[in-house]
Amino acid sequence: MSRLVVVSNRLADPRKPAAGGLAVALGETLKRTGGLWFGWSGKVVEDGTPGEGALHVNQAGPVTLAELDLCAEDHDAYYRGYANGVLWPVFHYRLDLAHFESGHLSGYRRVNQLFARKLMPLLKPDDLIWIHDYHLIPLAAELRAMGCGNRIGFFLHIPLPPQQILAAIPSHEWLMRALFAYDLVGFQTEADLLHFSHYVKAEATAETVGVSQFRAFNSTVQAKAFPIGIDVDDFQRLGRAREARDTFENTRKKGDSEAARFEDRSERRGGNPFTQGRHDAASDKYKLGHYKEGAERHVREIRIIPQTVRFSSPSFAEAADFRLQFPAIYFPASKPWIISWVACAAASGASIGNRWPPGICRK
Repeated sequence: MSRLVVVSNRLADPRKPAAGGLAVALGETLKRTGGLWFGWSGKVVEDGTPGEGALHVNQAGPVTLAELDLCAEDHDAYYRGYANGVLWPVFHYRLDLAHFESGHLSGYRRVNQLFARKLMPLLKPDDLIWIHDYHLIPLAAELRAMGCGNRIGFFLHIPLPPQQILAAIPSHEWLMRALFAYDLVGFQTEADLLHFSHYVKAEATAETVGVSQFRAFNSTVQAKAFPIGIDVDDFQRLGRAREARDTFENTRKKGDSEAARFEDRSERRGGNPFTQGRHDAASDKYKLGHYKEGAERHVREIRIIPQTVRFSSPSFAEAADFRLQFPAIYFPASKPWIISWVACAAASGASIGNRWPPGICRK
């Protein structure tokens, strides 16, 4: 049976609790199958040499963890610069948040070449390699250039935008050509798959040679949509756990913060507590669909205050500051998960302009 080799920007010890969908999903898979998990250690060496990094190999039960250090210059160009400063915002349809610098692209490719050089000696001839996400799009091409003949798959954990948006990325042809070094490319949705199909046919004159198979650059790749989700029962169980309730109560008691103000209203102050303050003149009201009854009685609520908000996230906020203009929006705080939901919706940029988070309906 082939060994599974997973490659991702970050990895985690599958024996320990992990944060983030990618780490959780891959950790669970590797716990069942065993194999090798290769990725960045999270360590940045300030005086390191670009294109070089120490590799640390450890055993975590049935899983071998191979963690690679990065120097500060490579981290800035590859991770903060190109991956999170260009690809992440553009792939999320936010060209206005992208920062294009030529040095970042060379750093992105340099780190992918480093990953390939360090990974190659660890591979066995029959290994099945599974590469993940936008940080490592060109990794298969770099492995092929070094003589790797293994089966290699790729899965994109973020959206793939339409052709017109993709084409705005400098060197987009090189980036999309790199996907043809894979045997299988997976996307989250059928829409993402359609965007890929339109792009390769228009920009690379690719031919359809089979069901979801495309040929260009003297290579053939199979592309499919693999919708993913969460374990609903487990998610609900976690939300009911004492730790979740304690976290919710501790967060609520912190009071005012830069991003949100949590209020315990004993009485309504002049009308519907769900009224959207900045749109009073137009009588626009935004309500959470499942909490309409809250407008008719006293409620405990979370209030996003009308100001410029700066969000920080350990995963990507290093790359760009997201300053969003929010009107006053009220959310009932009767559910532990609503705080996380609001934070995620806001950090994703879903509330900018007329794009409101799912679950809010206009009346």
